[in-house]
Amino acid sequence: MLFYLAQQVNLKLFENERFLLLNKSQSLRKYSSQVLKTCNVFPKNIFLLKKVFVMINLVNVGYGVGFSLAGYIDRSAHSENLRIFSVVNPPVTATFYAVYKKGKHLTKAALSLIDMVKMSINEQFPFICEYSVAAKPPVRKNGNHLSG
Repeated sequence: MLFYLAQQVNLKLFENERFLLLNKSQSLRKYSSQVLKTCNVFPKNIFLLKKVFVMINLVNVGYGVGFSLAGYIDRSAHSENLRIFSVVNPPVTATFYAVYKKGKHLTKAALSLIDMVKMSINEQFPFICEYSVAAKPPVRKNGNHLSG
């Protein structure tokens, strides 16, 4: 059983199951802990892991239940046996940032990569980016547009 955005289920039903959780320093674990706290669920059997794909594979073979984001499941080679549920409403969300060192001169290649990532994300998730492909792109200090 894996939990992410899908059909809703009461997480209390799984309180006595083995929970496969990532280490506390990982962001997905922070979201998982937030969900558990919000749902007032305190797992009695926790198995800690370092890698999300190992967790997904173990859930896939029935070793326990876990939390994942949709992107990890989509890229997992082993997801054929997963039952996927949402456990909170509204769903847990994250803010996505692209960052680089302040004041650093970016090479043409780096600027091109940033442009490609923005375009790709905007095409897949048009509600995420500050500007859309149709909108006027941001302008660099030298007056050139970021997207060519």
